[in-house]
Amino acid sequence: MAKVICYCKQCGRAFEVYRCHLNFNPAVGTFCSIACKAEYQRANWKADKHPTWKPEAHIVRQCITCGTVFTVQTKQLKLKGGGSYCSKKCLGRMRRLQFLWNNPNLRRSAQEKQMTHRNDPEYRERHLRATLQGLLKRPTSLERNLIKFFAAHNLPFKYVGDGSFLIGFKNPDFVNTNGRKIVIEVSNAYFRRNTPNWVRERKEHFLKYGWDCIILQTDQRYLSDKLLIATIGKELEERGIKI
Repeated sequence: MAKVICYCKQCGRAFEVYRCHLNFNPAVGTFCSIACKAEYQRANWKADKHPTWKPEAHIVRQCITCGTVFTVQTKQLKLKGGGSYCSKKCLGRMRRLQFLWNNPNLRRSAQEKQMTHRNDPEYRERHLRATLQGLLKRPTSLERNLIKFFAAHNLPFKYVGDGSFLIGFKNPDFVNTNGRKIVIEVSNAYFRRNTPNWVRERKEHFLKYGWDCIILQTDQRYLSDKLLIATIGKELEERGIKI
């Protein structure tokens, strides 16, 4: 029986397949082994890239334990805890916390420690910085755009959005390095849709500590230099910083 030579889509290795099998099912000549097929699917068949993906059957949720944004099938929302946790690890962690909180002695001890730490500014700042560095995926795509923009135009701004610099327990994205009290925030409007007063409250907070705040809020994932010059560049020129 005649055979034909095919090339594996994953590793590129040549292998032989019976022509009759290939005529019956062309997918037979795609991968040289089950291992290569599984490796290819793990790397490429994720979320919306999966062949059977249906956008109307998935919704975006945020894990109540770690804050990770993930997608979940609508049919899973009917299950206990469905759509609330991104993984079994986060589910188990929240259940352990709830078990401990139902113990009155442990709850009282935790509340006393929390009040002690809340009254300690040094601990609050250290805890907030560690939380930001551990949970947030920084820098974001918008922040990377600004980092490249400032480097290309030699502008005196440094990225500190990883929690390395705090002003009144708030972490700005960029801070001026020439001694001027100017900070810059960049944010995606989608994530601020439930907090319409975020821009005003953010500016008022930094102003309370003597810092001038420039905020760029956009619905785009990537920013062009033309748009940055029209927004951030205009704000900087008003403050005497030329591009």
